[in-house]
Amino acid sequence: MLDCRGNDMTDSDGTAFQLMLVGVAQDAGLPQVGCTCANCSAVLAGKLEAESAVSLAIIDPKGTRYWLVDATPDIRGQMALVAARFPRAQLSGILLTHAHIGHYTGLMFLGRESTNSQSMPVYASAQLCHFIRDHAPWQQLVTLGNIALHTIAPDTQTTLAEGLSFVGTHVPHRGEYSDTLAFSFHGKQDSAFYCPDIDRWSDWERDIREVVEAHTLSFLDATFFDVNELPGRDLSTIPHPLVTDTVERLAHCEKTVVLIHLNHSNALYQAGTATQWVADNGYQINPKAVQIIVDHIGNDLSRIKNELEKLMVNLGDRKKITEDDIEKYIGISKEFNAFEFQDAIAHKKFSRAIQMIQYFESNQKAAPIQLILPTLYGFFSKLYAVYGLGTNDEKRIMAEVGLNFFSIKTTMAATRHYNYAKVEQILLLIHEYNLRVLGINDASNTDADLLKELVVKIMS
Repeated sequence: MLDCRGNDMTDSDGTAFQLMLVGVAQDAGLPQVGCTCANCSAVLAGKLEAESAVSLAIIDPKGTRYWLVDATPDIRGQMALVAARFPRAQLSGILLTHAHIGHYTGLMFLGRESTNSQSMPVYASAQLCHFIRDHAPWQQLVTLGNIALHTIAPDTQTTLAEGLSFVGTHVPHRGEYSDTLAFSFHGKQDSAFYCPDIDRWSDWERDIREVVEAHTLSFLDATFFDVNELPGRDLSTIPHPLVTDTVERLAHCEKTVVLIHLNHSNALYQAGTATQWVADNGYQINPKAVQIIVDHIGNDLSRIKNELEKLMVNLGDRKKITEDDIEKYIGISKEFNAFEFQDAIAHKKFSRAIQMIQYFESNQKAAPIQLILPTLYGFFSKLYAVYGLGTNDEKRIMAEVGLNFFSIKTTMAATRHYNYAKVEQILLLIHEYNLRVLGINDASNTDADLLKELVVKIMS
């Protein structure tokens, strides 16, 4: 099961450690400073909840001590959340994953200007301990005795309390100031895996599916939903697994996975809110079904809720919503949509593309041209980038261009039908037809006519 919110983990006998997710956002939180994207604007308008930088609290079986994974800039509010839920628990240490701003800068609140803590245990890799000990202003925390650094030996079990231990494991991630650790937490019966940052699952020597299957619960990096969600930014310079890749890798996995470290631009904020709303109403929803709704409707949560309410009326006693239900009761086709249309273009299936345009013409809400054109432009932009790499190495292409296992096959199929020069021409054509849709240099043709024209020119 995949979700973007997590619940506490407890055993029925009350002897297990407990988990409290006190933040789910990427380092800069939600809303992000000065941002007017759909998600940030929704928060400022009171339509979406603000989110703190990702952090996890681990509470010992007795409920008297807890540890935070990472010291975020939001640590004050996060400690208050833990205190409200576990009033007897005292902060007993901090585990650091790496030296990016959302993961260690909260240490400042342990200094003499704030709590003035005494020898607070801080667990970190050897590299990160060195960075803190030797660089201002963090070294002051060490020299004044506010924190006591404990070096984590990789892949070695460390006991925090009776019935609670952890293991730190190196994962590949941008190491400007330190390496990066993921953590496994172990109790008497249950275990949890926590990995808020990694470049790509394919870069790690371990199989993420096997890791997930070995734990009761896993918290995984889901920074970006889509490679195109940050216009003007090259995501290859800030690599993270795409949500689509993670979902594909963990298909049919029976263990619970919580998606964390969401960038402010991530569509899962809307999806997660929708998922939680569905759960609050006594239902479950297939992650793919949520994706279909968000992709089609957009980030208007009120519209999403309205459509789901109408759907629930038709389910009877059944409590799980699937993509089949989305198609049947909301009318978003699994076969006739922008992404299936993209696939027809990629494989140069002319008759299939025309068939889909005819469907769109008869069902104008299925995939409006305003949705299709950006989808096509994004696809051919990636194809253009593939040609720029000058390699057929699929692993490298996936890493550099930001493709997942599903999209790489479609993209490579397109290279057999469209050469470099043709792709350049197609990108210009899509731009031209986008202007014509807006009425520039074309005031008479229907959307269907324009789309048919475009397909003929693309495939000629």
